[in-house]
This record gives sequence, structure tokens and C-alpha cells, in this order.
Amino acid sequence: ILEDGFAYTLSTPAITDIDPDSGPRGAAFTITGTGFAGDVMVVFGGALVTDAVLTVNCGATATHTIAGTVPATAPIGVVTVVVTNVASDTSDTVTFEVLAPLGGGGRGGAGGPCFIATATYGTSMADQLGVLRTFRDKYLLTNVAGTALMKAYYRYSPAVANVIANSSVLRAITRAALTPVVALLVTPLWMKLAFTSIALAAVALIRRRVRA
Repeated sequence: ILEDGFAYTLSTPAITDIDPDSGPRGAAFTITGTGFAGDVMVVFGGALVTDAVLTVNCGATATHTIAGTVPATAPIGVVTVVVTNVASDTSDTVTFEVLAPLGGGGRGGAGGPCFIATATYGTSMADQLGVLRTFRDKYLLTNVAGTALMKAYYRYSPAVANVIANSSVLRAITRAALTPVVALLVTPLWMKLAFTSIALAAVALIRRRVRA
């Protein structure tokens, strides 16, 4: 008999990353880390993830991943995500921004509120915001580059919107800048292509004259 020949230890979760770090309810996420146990539990701002799947990647350095979707009852905003090993009662946390759902009271969309446009037009119900939200949800949030752009927007735009909201001059300037953008977004596709062709032709002509 070998006394104390083997020791059983309870693992402690350690989160290294959550990807993505923001998204609407129902969005897929992956949490990477170590020490996740088979009885691991994931909670988003108090809302339990019911479809969490744990995967152990064996190798020189074992890593664990938890895949699931943001709970439908998760609160909107930046929430604390808690990963807990139930048996050992140990946990680790990371933050995640739950974005407003599509059609969220006419104020958000799949990507959340339009801070700068709302400040510019003085209301979240302006028709122009609907055009901008549609473009964002359909063309920006559906690809990596657009999603990265929107993450940067939501990080810095609230402060900018606050400044615009308190200045009638800045509101007028921003409204003037947004007007042609909104007009272009509601223009039929064939007209957009025509405008693009004209713009490219103009650029080519200018370059030719400069070289001459």
C-alpha cells in the first residue's frame, strides 16, 4: 500500500478570452480558458446559459472551450459573465456587452442604439435612423470588418453624441453631413452603381491630368 500515492484536486476555472465580447441575445459565443470542469455553469448577468457545451483540447498545454448562446433573458448592456465549477464552487469572470435586439422599441436594432444620429436628430424615432440601422444590421454587422468598426463606434460614440446633443451648431453640421449619406443609402442599387462609376471616372480623369 502506497500511502498518499495520488491526490485528487478540484479544478479552478481561469478565463483567457470570450469571442466575441459583444452581441445580441441569442448570439453565439466561445469562452476559452483552463480548468473548466464537466459540471461548469455559465451565467450572463444573472441569466443561465442552458446550451453551454464544454470541449477539452488536449496537447502540450490543455485548453478548454465553452460554446453557447447568449441567454434570451440576459440584461441589455455590459454584464458580468460568470463561469463556475459547481462541485468545487470556484469561478472566474469576464465582461460581455449584450446589445439591444432588433427592433428594440424603435431605438436600437441588432447592433444597439445609434448614439450620434439620435443626438443629431433629437429623437431615436427619426426616419433617418431607420435607414442607418438597416444599413448597419444588413451590411456592417454581417462581416468581420464591419463588426470591428461598430465595436469602435459603440466605444467612443456615446461621448461624442453627448457633445453634439449640447450644441445646436454641431447638430446642424452633423445633420448636414448625414443628409447625403442617408440619401445615398435609400437610392436604388442601379443609381448607386452609376454614381460609383461616375466617381471612379472622375478620379481617373483627375489622375490623368495631374500626370500630364
